[in-house]
Amino acid sequence: MNRSVFFKTVSTYTLVIILIIISFSGLGQNSVARLHCEYREQPLGIDVPNPRLSWQLPEVKAIAQAAYRVQVATDKKLLLAGKPDIWDSQLQAGDRQQVYFDGSPLKAHTRYWWRVEVRAGHKSFQSAPAWFETAKMQASDWTGEWITDSHDIEYNASPRFRKIFRAKSKIVSARCYISGLGYYQLYINGRCLNPHSLDPGFTDYSKRILYNVYDITRGLKKGITVLVYNWVMAGLTNKHQRCGIFIKHPGANARR
Repeated sequence: MNRSVFFKTVSTYTLVIILIIISFSGLGQNSVARLHCEYREQPLGIDVPNPRLSWQLPEVKAIAQAAYRVQVATDKKLLLAGKPDIWDSQLQAGDRQQVYFDGSPLKAHTRYWWRVEVRAGHKSFQSAPAWFETAKMQASDWTGEWITDSHDIEYNASPRFRKIFRAKSKIVSARCYISGLGYYQLYINGRCLNPHSLDPGFTDYSKRILYNVYDITRGLKKGITVLVYNWVMAGLTNKHQRCGIFIKHPGANARR
């Protein structure tokens, strides 16, 4: 191959690559992006009845939102088919990019799919489907029990709680809803789920107790699972040293 043919071939391939890059970058620019629920992207643990849903406009120049439409469904297929069974805001005039959910009451422990359509001038932009998942929507959704050891509050050693349970079938989906009066570490089959060790956030336990939610599907398996709750330290100003744990998933239920 002579030099002229070589450079001509290289130039052709370079042009093709550039066109491919431009076409793929254009896909992101022509859709509504960054869908957030309560300022988080595809979050677990939503427990407010009317969460805030927000989005960003396509990354194109000279665009001004004139109207929007939000749809929420219990199934991704329903959403894509244009049949949202939870909420359809219909087309609303305005440039708001955050709205409060205003559909059918949200149920606990449920994943919801949603998307946004934006009108700008004569153009219409739509987002890809996103999801958020609810946790405990009311106090009655909690079925776990507070547990503690047999020592009084003057005992300094941190207790460790261990639970072994057996799943009779393959785990399809599993969540852990956990809280403690003090900081903790949670292990499943030897793997720590919260290595930062400052869960849950510190509060006045007489008024409010926070909890965390984890997707533990990958950590579980058919057969025996070992769950360990390691209490790191008590609350800084709270005297009552009790801790609670609750885990729920198909085929297994561990309390204490």
